[in-house]
Amino acid sequence: MTMRTQRVGNLLRNTLGQLLLRGLADPRFDSATTTLTRVEVTEDLLTAKVFLSIRGDEKHINQTLSALRNASGHLQSRMVEGMRLRHTPRLQFVIDEQHIKTMDTLAIMAEVSRELREAEEKRANQPESPSEEDES
Repeated sequence: MTMRTQRVGNLLRNTLGQLLLRGLADPRFDSATTTLTRVEVTEDLLTAKVFLSIRGDEKHINQTLSALRNASGHLQSRMVEGMRLRHTPRLQFVIDEQHIKTMDTLAIMAEVSRELREAEEKRANQPESPSEEDES
């Protein structure tokens, strides 16, 4: 990824993030459950892959993606108002699998941390057993 594509990606992420925060007219889209995690732009700046994290069940995720894909033309035209690009990239909305794996890993780490704390508390609350020296 070049500096130019990174700059355009960041500009798209910020602009699109603001548009999504305001919401869409489509009732299938809920900005409270949708997070735009990153945007990757192709070298020719004609396509932008928009990575999303959507909280909810499979049905809600599919409905949200469908709503965004249906609104992509509208979003592109709204984005062009705030940007100075020769061409507005075509938006492709996808689920950010990397983000999902990261969140799963963090959940596992939190569970392990909780289990370790519980085990430590259990050990701290157990009465001390007599040492071998006391037995002789």
